Amino acid sequence: MLTKKSLFLISAILVAVFLLASCQPTNPTAAPPTAAPTKTGSIINPSSYTFDLPEAGAYDFGGKNFVISSYHAVFEQREDFARTYALIDEIQSRYNCTIEWVYPTRQAEIDASALVGAPIADIGSGIMCHQIVPMASAGIFVPLDTYKDKIKYDDARWEPSTKAQWNINGTQYGLTPKIQELWKYHYVDALFANKTLLKIRGVDIDELYAAQENKEWTWSKFAEAAQKVTADLNHDDIPDIYGCQASDYNWTTSFFVSAGTNVIKTDENGKMYFSYDQGVLDTLTFFANMVRSGASRNMVDANGTYYGDAAADFMNGSLGFHVEIFQRTWAYFASGMADPYGVFCIPLADGQTEYYLNDSMYRGNVIYNHSDKEFESAVADLYYLYATCLYASPEDEAECYWLEAENRIYDEGSRYFLDRVFERTNVIPTRNQELSHNGFQFNIIDVLSGTKTPQEYLSEIAPVVQSMIDSYYDFTK
Repeated sequence: MLTKKSLFLISAILVAVFLLASCQPTNPTAAPPTAAPTKTGSIINPSSYTFDLPEAGAYDFGGKNFVISSYHAVFEQREDFARTYALIDEIQSRYNCTIEWVYPTRQAEIDASALVGAPIADIGSGIMCHQIVPMASAGIFVPLDTYKDKIKYDDARWEPSTKAQWNINGTQYGLTPKIQELWKYHYVDALFANKTLLKIRGVDIDELYAAQENKEWTWSKFAEAAQKVTADLNHDDIPDIYGCQASDYNWTTSFFVSAGTNVIKTDENGKMYFSYDQGVLDTLTFFANMVRSGASRNMVDANGTYYGDAAADFMNGSLGFHVEIFQRTWAYFASGMADPYGVFCIPLADGQTEYYLNDSMYRGNVIYNHSDKEFESAVADLYYLYATCLYASPEDEAECYWLEAENRIYDEGSRYFLDRVFERTNVIPTRNQELSHNGFQFNIIDVLSGTKTPQEYLSEIAPVVQSMIDSYYDFTK
C-alpha cells in the first residue's frame, strides 16, 4: 500500500518530468517552411547505401517491434535522411524486427511511461546532455553498465571524450558515437546563398566563390555583398528584401567560431563555463554594424513585429543569405526553390587565415527503462547496431556523400565548402545549442537595435548562463 510519502515522491517526479519536457524547443512538430515546390532534386536510391553490420543471423529479434525516438527524425521524410531509413530497412530485414523511427513530439509521455517501466519509445537518439541529470535521476534511463557487453562499452566506435558528460556518480546513462558514424555531417553550420536573388541584385556569386578559394571571403566581403542585396522595392523607406538576418544562435555561434572563440568554454577539469573575450565582442559589434548599414535586418521590425522564420524568407526570396545546419536543411531548401542555391564557409574574421566551421553534434543515445528486462536486453543489442553503424567502407561513404551533394546542392561552387566538411577540415565542436534548446536563445535584439552595447549585454547575461550551466551539468546530483 502506498504511503503519503511515496505518493508525494511519485507526484514530484512526474511534475519534474513534465516541467522538463516543457523546456523542449517550442513548436517541435512544426513542419519546415515550404514554398510552392517548383523543382525537386533526384534523391539517392536507399539501396545504394551499404553498411558495416554483422552478418544476417548474428542477431535475431524474433519479430519484435522497436521504437526509436530521434531528433534526427524531425521532418520524417525519407529524402531528408535517406541513409537512416536505409539503415533501418537493413536492420529490419537482416535481423527480423520492425522499427518505428519517430520525432519525440510526445517527450513528456515517453518520460512518464518509462517511469513505470512501459516506455512508448525504447531508444532515445539525439538526447541533449543537459537532460541527463534530471531524467536519469528520476529513473527514466537504463544504466548502460547493465548491458556493457551488449552495447560494447569499450568499442572504438563510442567517443571516449564525451563519456564523462553522460556519467553520474560513476554510472553511465548515455553514449555518443564517434564522429565517423552516420551523423557525421548533419550539424555543421553553412552560409547559404539564394543565387536567384543575388543575381537580381547584381551580386556575382562566382566572384564570391573565387574570393573564398583565395582566402579573401571575409566578414567585410560578406557584409558588402549582403548590403548590395538589401533593397526598398516599393520606395516606402522600408526595405522589402535584406541581405540576411544575422541574429540567432546559428549565426552567433558560427561567427564566434570563425573568430576563433566562443562563449561556452571548458576548463582543464572538463567543467563548462561562460566567458567572453574581444572576439565575442567583435562578433556582436559586426552584427550590429550589419543592421545599421542595412546589410542585415533586425529580429524585429520598427513596429516590434518579430521576424520568426528567416529560413522561409530565404526560400521565398526576401533574404539573400542564411546560416543553418547544412545537411538537415539542404533537401527542403532545394524542394522549395526554383533555382540552385550556393553554400559557403562562414567568412574569415579579421586576423584569421583559415576558415573554421561550427559543429553542434553533441547529442547522445539512451535506453528507456523497461520492466520487461528480456525485451530491454534486446533493445540493448539494437542500441549498439543503430547508434554506432558505419558505412561499409570509406569508398562507400564518399560515394553516398557526393551523390547526395550532386542531387541536392546543384552548385559546383559549393564544392569548396562540401570538401572541407567531408574532410572535417577545421570543424570545431561546440555545445551552445544545448542551452538554446533549453530556452536560452542568445537574443541579441538590444545589441542590434543599439540600446545596449555588446559589453553591457554580455555582462547582463553572464550570471544567467552560468547558472544554467551549473544547473544542467552538475553530475554530482
